[in-house]
This record gives sequence, C-alpha cells and structure tokens, in this order.
Amino acid sequence: MNTFRIARFLVLATYGAAALSLPACGEGVEPTTQGSAPPSHLQQQVNDAELKSRVNAALTADGHLKADAITVTVKKGEVTLAGVVPVEQIARADDVARRIDGVAVVINALRGTATPAS
Repeated sequence: MNTFRIARFLVLATYGAAALSLPACGEGVEPTTQGSAPPSHLQQQVNDAELKSRVNAALTADGHLKADAITVTVKKGEVTLAGVVPVEQIARADDVARRIDGVAVVINALRGTATPAS
C-alpha cells in the first residue's frame, strides 16, 4: 500500500510541475487577436499608404504632368501608374515615380492621348 501512495504522489507531483511550467511556454510570444493581420502585414500597409502619398505628391509637384489624371496604387512597394495622359508625359511620370525612395518596381499602365495641335 505504501508503494501505491508513493507512485500516486510522484504522478501528481509530475503533473503539478508540468502545470506550473506551462505559463512560461508563452513567454516572449506576442498575443494576437483572431482575425487581425500580422504586425508585418500591418506595417506593410502603412508603408504602402505612405509610399502612395509620396508618389502622388511628387507627381503633383512636377509642373509638366497632368497628375490628376494619374491613379497610383501601391502593393508591397510595387507602384502601378494608370490613367490617360498626353503621350509625352508617360515616360516622365514613370521617371518621377522611380525616383521615390522605397519604390521597388514601377508598373507603368498609363495610356497616351495625342496632344491637340495648338
């Protein structure tokens, strides 16, 4: 009977030690909320939004571009320019976007219109 008590004590002591050590398993791990984006994804969204703002500002600041006709989208540092502008502005808009720090790639989907004769 004494052996049974010792064995039961050892089993309970083992389970107790394991239960006490479980809270330490999560140390250093950031809690997440179900359905929320991972922090790196959120950071990328902020960076993309900031990059879009900087590209739009640079296009607007260039006095030779019809910036209001250019739509800028950004995903993971990849900038897409879309819209219809005079043909001679397509390459210039591309160049302006490429000069912005943080732009990884420029996809130039701008379409050109003929400049009316003056």
